[in-house]
Amino acid sequence: MNSIKLSLVLIAMFAIAIPCVARKNLRLSGMWEFREKSLDQKQPVFVTLDQEELFLRFLRDLGTVSVILTDASGETVSTTIVETQQMPCLSIQIPSVGCFTLRITDGKNNIYSDFCL
Repeated sequence: MNSIKLSLVLIAMFAIAIPCVARKNLRLSGMWEFREKSLDQKQPVFVTLDQEELFLRFLRDLGTVSVILTDASGETVSTTIVETQQMPCLSIQIPSVGCFTLRITDGKNNIYSDFCL
């Protein structure tokens, strides 16, 4: 009985640990200028790549932004318009293996990241 409990606990631990190992944070390049002056100049978006899905968390209200995913040939794979005050989190499915560019813009500001699966 104890061996069954132990094996179930081990299986649960591995099921939780494996997706955490596969997840990686993406570093965004570029700069976002804010209307108000602030000492905090960190990127306003936290992006995580988890196997075939991007998770974006907007850390500040940026207004309406476009989130554009393009492949290595420059073809647009996904375009999403987000009102960051109403929807602070976004998930984007990546359709295939390859290299991509994620770009977040409001028409004036532009931040981006290149990544490969």
